[in-house]
Amino acid sequence: MAEKNRPKAASRTLKRLLRMLNRAYVQGVADLRQCGESPTQVGVLAAFLPRIAEVRITLAQTFQDSPDFRPVRDNLHRLADEIFAGLQTLSWEHHLVRESLVRMLRLVNQADLQIARCLKKAEEAGRRNVIISSTILYQAFHTLFPPERLLVIAGRRQEKTIVLDAAFDVTGNNSGGHVRANPTHLARALIAMDRSGTHLAAWMHSHPGSGPAATQPSAIDRNQHQDWLQDYSPDLLGSIAVADGWIRFWGPALENGRVRLRIVGSGILQEDRDGLLYRLVQ
Repeated sequence: MAEKNRPKAASRTLKRLLRMLNRAYVQGVADLRQCGESPTQVGVLAAFLPRIAEVRITLAQTFQDSPDFRPVRDNLHRLADEIFAGLQTLSWEHHLVRESLVRMLRLVNQADLQIARCLKKAEEAGRRNVIISSTILYQAFHTLFPPERLLVIAGRRQEKTIVLDAAFDVTGNNSGGHVRANPTHLARALIAMDRSGTHLAAWMHSHPGSGPAATQPSAIDRNQHQDWLQDYSPDLLGSIAVADGWIRFWGPALENGRVRLRIVGSGILQEDRDGLLYRLVQ
């Protein structure tokens, strides 16, 4: 990737990392000159200078094709492990080379921290928010029982946010363990979404049973979700409700952090730290 097309924050991080590794290399060379009288110290310390140079080269080449720091971070982790292992082989009287390796390890860890921050910022920038009101959830919940029933929910894109704003009952053939969409009802819902400038952003169905365990998606549910991912949105969310008020949101986009769910309005309790499991106040 050309310098002019590279994200400014990523360029700053790249230059900062190179400076850190340059410092580690230069300091290592200086320390090596001071411990020349000890072959053991020279051998241990000298072994890490080519590795630091190797990581510098990898880092400098990282943005040739794409601004992906992950390969560099993996290399830094390996280098930190090697430095730590080198420290373990040295006796305490080799204090000069031990101090040098500790400084190297500190700089490598600082570089890793910088990469972690950069990756987190990139993840936050690429994450899409999905907003749904508690009113729609209550409306959907009262439509879904007795199980099994199926709704599809329209979403409206607003920059990096998807607002879920209408639910359509598309229940077709159902049994005690599975429900399929009625093709005619689904087609009508999709036409309405197309004409209103929305898209199929989520689907919700009910399970028999009670409690949070009953909201887990089955293998059939996951296969259905995978099929719809091919036809609709890669950010598609699934949701499963049971009669005593538990609701679980799920799907690859939500589970891998690419999408973050936000419920606005009252009457919904979040029951886990991941933002996947909720309960209606009844």
